[in-house]
Amino acid sequence: MIILRSRKGTCLFDAGERIVRRDDGAVRQLSPKAALVFQYLIDNSGRLVSQSELIEGFWTEDRNNESADKTVHEIRKALGDQHPWAYVGNRYGRGFHLLADLSRELEQQLNPHGACQRSETVLETGGSKIRVYAFDEANGLLATGGPGDSAVSLWDPDHGNYRGRLEGHASSIGALLCDGETGMVVSGAGDGQVRIWDVAARQCRRVLTGHVSAVESLARSRSGARIASGASDGGIHIWSSDGECVRVLRGHSEPIRHLAWSQDETKILACSGDDAIQLWHVGTGAVLRVFRGHTDAVRSVAWSADGRSMLSAGDDRTVRLWDVDRGKCIGVMEGHGGPVVTVAWTDHECYALSASGDRTVCLWNVATGRRIRELAGHTGKVSALCWQGRARAISGDERGCVYQWDLSAILYGGGRARRVATGWAHTPL
Repeated sequence: MIILRSRKGTCLFDAGERIVRRDDGAVRQLSPKAALVFQYLIDNSGRLVSQSELIEGFWTEDRNNESADKTVHEIRKALGDQHPWAYVGNRYGRGFHLLADLSRELEQQLNPHGACQRSETVLETGGSKIRVYAFDEANGLLATGGPGDSAVSLWDPDHGNYRGRLEGHASSIGALLCDGETGMVVSGAGDGQVRIWDVAARQCRRVLTGHVSAVESLARSRSGARIASGASDGGIHIWSSDGECVRVLRGHSEPIRHLAWSQDETKILACSGDDAIQLWHVGTGAVLRVFRGHTDAVRSVAWSADGRSMLSAGDDRTVRLWDVDRGKCIGVMEGHGGPVVTVAWTDHECYALSASGDRTVCLWNVATGRRIRELAGHTGKVSALCWQGRARAISGDERGCVYQWDLSAILYGGGRARRVATGWAHTPL
């Protein structure tokens, strides 16, 4: 028995009896030919199948599109409105393509590893847990921080080799940020300090003081001219390039979990343990909008390139899509079995990745809200992820396991991915 689930309902397909059972109570039996075609479509889930391919595979005497049309119509009638079908292509003659919108359960059954290539690197942490990650593109290093450790650890991301420590904080590292252009690493810790490190020299270049509680989030503006830091007391500090605090924003009542600058650097999004997201005008310090919809702490936010939309992720196990101008949630993506700690768009924003305490990474179609794949393999809570180019991603978990995912076969049919500089989207667990 195969389960087919869409956003509209559920169907059960018994291939032996050729029976389709819908959750509205309807039962339909397919003809032998239609059952063969339907099984073929299921076996090729996620791939466009042409009418000519169906005819070539299943019709020996009457190889014509009219026969194919009748069979496909029989399948569609059996499924009813419980299971949608999508049609693409031209209408020359009677030819078109069809694609079954199958369930994630079926997709996982057919391809449990998400139809992607992955490579694994294990950081030898000696059993110590990792709370935050950052990826230094310029120097080819991973930076990590963990509970009970006041130093930033440096690693080779490809082989997991230990490269040294950045020492200076007096308490555990709570946030990390990398500047791929300058090779600097920014760290925030429980001592309330923000430190800017020269990785190549292994030296601290500047210490930013002003927070009176633990620093738990960091964000760099697009130009690199300013840094924002968020603390456990709900306060946000805006720092200039010379280390001066130019603005303090206060409005959240719980720790700031994540920050994200707008492209024009005039606004910043902040999410918190108070279940809300606030949009701030950095110049005036005014709250422009408050977004409510999550039912638990919000862990991560991400702007769209045009600034009109954003994604958020939270402890309520959802990823949400928002219309920034209207302040409304326009989509909810569900499927994780634990708190969702971070979310990141692709560079063209058709897809997004999310990471969770349920030890999985999920790939989403943002336009439809449909989960395309669950990327399994992590054995600890996933605390960080980022895209690298259009179809490659990296994720890291609390046990020091780092996966590099090649999703090109899923997203672009195996096309080559263009590599672009990017930073980690990280949120403490």
